[in-house]
Formats: sequence, structure tokens, C-alpha cells
Amino acid sequence: MSAPRALSTTLNSRLEDIAKEHGGQVQLHGRLFAQWMHHAYPRECPYPHISGTTSKAAAEGWSDGNGGDAVASKEEMMQFTSPSNSEKTTLQEGDDVHDLMMWSHEEELLVVRAPQAPEANAGSSTFMTGLRSMVFFAAILSMVYHLVKTATTAKGAMGGSNEKFMV
Repeated sequence: MSAPRALSTTLNSRLEDIAKEHGGQVQLHGRLFAQWMHHAYPRECPYPHISGTTSKAAAEGWSDGNGGDAVASKEEMMQFTSPSNSEKTTLQEGDDVHDLMMWSHEEELLVVRAPQAPEANAGSSTFMTGLRSMVFFAAILSMVYHLVKTATTAKGAMGGSNEKFMV
């Protein structure tokens, strides 16, 4: 797109409508803003379909499932693009092309996260976790052993001193 770009009144009003829906702010991670961006920059921004309504298919998979060919012949293309098949609608000078574009009012707040690659040293991380647990267990066992030993030593010392005073 050439810069500076003048946005149509329809696009400006749709952006204002999106902001009104969210308390005066535009949610940059929302589907409506992504749709607005698609209409403003159709070659740069893909159309954000509502989740669960589309599925990707390779041309070969589509043709296998539909029983047809995924490539149209020149005659088939001309059948759909000939002027006789299209409606005779022309834009007048003041018309806004964005008024004719499909607009869906369903909002979805999108959070796109890239899949995390497995860590190269995930095995060493697991090993370190196990080692840390064993060291912690050994420290607790050592403390318990010393507490028991101290308690039995103190009990023995008190028992011996009581005998001396009782005799």
C-alpha cells in the first residue's frame, strides 16, 4: 500500500464500533481488529475466520474428498468470470468499496502462542530435579536422625542423674 494511506469512513466507523464494544479501547489481539486490519490491508493481513469454522486442506485432499479436480480449466474459469454472469453493479464516485465487503460482528479474543520446542537438555533437567529431591530427602533424614539421637542421649543423661539423687 502506498503511504500515507487515507482510510475510508466505513473503516473508521468500524474501528470506532470495535472500540465502543470494549469500553473505548481496541483489543489488538481480538478477531474484530484482525478483521479490520484485513479490510484495511487485504494483501498483508489474512482474514480471521471464527475458530472452528474452517479447516485447511491440500488440493489433493480436497479433490479426493469431493471427487473433483482441484485445478480449473480455462473454460471453467471463463464460465465464472465472464461479464454475463456477474451483476452489473458499478461503484459511483462517492461509494465506499468497504461498504460492500463482508463484515462479521463476532468477537473472539485471540492469544496466539508459538509451539514450544522441546528443550535440548530436557533429560538433564529431569536428572537435576531428581537429584535435588534426593538431597532434600537426605537432609531431612539427617535432621531426624540427629534429633532422635539427641533425645535419647538427653533421656539417658536425665535417667542416670535421677538414680544418683534417689539413692
